[in-house]
Amino acid sequence: MTNIFLQSFSQIIMRLKVNKIHSLSVLIFIIVFLFSWWSHPSLIPKTSPDSWGYINLAKDINHEISEIRPFFFPLFIKFCMSISEIYWKQIFSIIQILFHALICTSIFHLFLRFKLKKIISFLMTLIIGFNPSLIYYSTYLLTDHLLAVLTTLAWLFTIIFIQNDYENKEKFIYLFLIGIFSGLAVVTKPIAILGIVPLLFTYIVLSKRTLYMLRAVLIILIINYSFHFSWEMYKKYNNPTSNFGILNGGLWDRYTIV
Repeated sequence: MTNIFLQSFSQIIMRLKVNKIHSLSVLIFIIVFLFSWWSHPSLIPKTSPDSWGYINLAKDINHEISEIRPFFFPLFIKFCMSISEIYWKQIFSIIQILFHALICTSIFHLFLRFKLKKIISFLMTLIIGFNPSLIYYSTYLLTDHLLAVLTTLAWLFTIIFIQNDYENKEKFIYLFLIGIFSGLAVVTKPIAILGIVPLLFTYIVLSKRTLYMLRAVLIILIINYSFHFSWEMYKKYNNPTSNFGILNGGLWDRYTIV
């Protein structure tokens, strides 16, 4: 009878702990979201000369700017336009702010995985959420914010994958997610084409299983670069004169690469 009571009591305590973490996660999300919205209440994203290249590509995927602009960020803009042609800019800003709040919540859980105290994790996450640079780029119609989101997700799943390297459950899911998010980063901004290197270097250094490590690295590389090569092949198919690569010379003098 005593054992049953102790087991029931421990389950209640564990539920309270879990609920507390969930409550803090929701609180972080709400605070960061509202603060970001408050910092730019109009929700009209700022633009730069480079923004119009992405907008043109969103309206026409075969636009000549596709020679030097990858497709994923224009696809994101196109998604916002498909929701509302009139208010797509406000929708774009809201989604950007949502991404920022979700990333902060994910970082909070990462801190907890490293056994940091809840209050310290909570305060450190808010410091990141209130970072002026991150909020600034969330209000701009440029690739920088989306690139930061994808890169952060790739790193988060890399850390989780390394921690679960010896576990059979879900490890391959994280493996594919690393390749997908790092690959999407490449077709968001070409400068990210070598972004997979520090991820793989970290994994190789911390890995203890040589044969499995090589297989994992190969899978990540195939998934990662499949996005870039698929986009280049698409451009080559639609425009036979297109040069295969990241920096093509045809429009170099007419546009500035960001």
